[in-house]
Amino acid sequence: GRCSMPLPSGYQPELDATPLLTDEAINYYQSELGRIDIYVDVAKLSHYLVNPRQGHLQAMYHIYAFLKRHDRCTMVFDDKILTFSSADFPEFDWMDFYGDVEEAIPPNAPEP
Repeated sequence: GRCSMPLPSGYQPELDATPLLTDEAINYYQSELGRIDIYVDVAKLSHYLVNPRQGHLQAMYHIYAFLKRHDRCTMVFDDKILTFSSADFPEFDWMDFYGDVEEAIPPNAPEP
């Protein structure tokens, strides 16, 4: 079929319940996924580098099919250096939002 978008329509990798990949297929998935750069969809699949499923691998193949279909497209990177001012980040008193709370520290946490 034709691939009109990088991932299959409606695909939700976080809900993938297909069988886990073999060690060899995991290595393939990790190495191939690192070669493409379609930000949002690749980022979605990158969450599953440690424990990918067969559906994740199929989604990666779908991305490749999309790239093959769009072989005349060009990626353009903006090399403009952004500058920020401290005025861009106003001070905020988080006490109004969180109140007087303390972070829960696990008993087995190392000393800071």
